[in-house]
Amino acid sequence: MASSKKSAANVDSHVKSFALLKERLASLPEDETVAMNADLELAATAGLVLVDRARADGRAELFALLEGKLMEADVLAKLERTCEAALHIVVESAREEAAQTGVKVDPATVDRANEVKRRMLKCASYILEGNEEAEREIADIRRGAGYLDTSRDLVRLAGLYDVHLKALAKDPKNYVATDHDEALRLAKSIRDQYRASQSSAGTFIALQPKVFTEVGRLYNEVRAAAAFIFRNRPSALAEFEALRTAMATVKGRSGSSSKESEGGSPEPAKPVQGGED
Repeated sequence: MASSKKSAANVDSHVKSFALLKERLASLPEDETVAMNADLELAATAGLVLVDRARADGRAELFALLEGKLMEADVLAKLERTCEAALHIVVESAREEAAQTGVKVDPATVDRANEVKRRMLKCASYILEGNEEAEREIADIRRGAGYLDTSRDLVRLAGLYDVHLKALAKDPKNYVATDHDEALRLAKSIRDQYRASQSSAGTFIALQPKVFTEVGRLYNEVRAAAAFIFRNRPSALAEFEALRTAMATVKGRSGSSSKESEGGSPEPAKPVQGGED
């Protein structure tokens, strides 16, 4: 019973946070929006972990001293609210995807996307064998199915290529220099065609990259403040991981890319807006 009440409270909090932020998110200009090159639910969950760490043991008072001076005002509350809104968007996006029918994406585009995806996966799997973080991401990418999964997977593979370019370029068989840019182009084409095929745009799906941008921006703001506050306390500073690292930690604890219900308790490629170490 207690667990059910907590779950319901989480859902209610996520809905309220989204209601407060939806107009701001919708108005975020496209040229200020980063590519969705990571799992939004993992990013949001890691962001909530960061907020908890920033508030632990009286630390919130230290952050408050910098707010409005060296950092954005109310940044911890803003990051928490944005992460909660993101978790609501994840759930509603899944509902939109399930409800949409009659999707039409050019078969030639899909065929080419799958060809590029397979080749990039072969290259990454071969070269990055033994890199546990990369192997987890590659395994998760392999599970993708459907148009939007293919689009996201291509962006994620492009992110792996950004991070590990020098190593991947050594594969004479599967590395193709143009695959990175083509993957991003195909991902955008699939996404655009997918949305255009709908009688009405998926409101929550369209908000995913925008809320991802805000999660990353605010996450970076907190990390930057932590770098100053804990500059002489390395053990404390180590708790404020780069977003990618924090996401991998969350993913490892959950055992998979988290696709659980919104009511679950949160434990947040080319460097994403949330930072890379």
